Amino acid sequence: MMNLNDHNWQEAVTRSDTPVVVCFTAAWCGACQQFKPTLERLAATLDGKAGVGAVDTDANRSLTRLHGIRYLPTVVIYKGGVEAHRVVGGRSEAYFLDQLRRLGVQCDAPADYQGEPDWPSEPLPNDDPHGPCEYIPIDTPPE
Repeated sequence: MMNLNDHNWQEAVTRSDTPVVVCFTAAWCGACQQFKPTLERLAATLDGKAGVGAVDTDANRSLTRLHGIRYLPTVVIYKGGVEAHRVVGGRSEAYFLDQLRRLGVQCDAPADYQGEPDWPSEPLPNDDPHGPCEYIPIDTPPE
């Protein structure tokens, strides 16, 4: 999994020949840390068919603002350097494989994958049955 920042963004995402899954995250974000193993599995599964990376929002404020990140974690899939899909909160590896397949990446979600509900781009209420993730406004300071 790539560590993305202001210095490597152009090469790793904008000029990439393959789609790139980018998670905007922070070290103090518990939901982000819970989602990290899913991203690592996704990167291993894709094995170069698409990129997977993370942006530390605390260290890369300009990228965070430029891409309109308001909640953590936020995952954006870029294709040809352009945003193709965005979700707030973590999803399953199968969900991202399905989204990448829709963008032309030769990968398959598991045969038993039935899809996931349509997720809003803004956070769900904490009592929502779909939302195991906590949604943290980006400007919330660490506790």
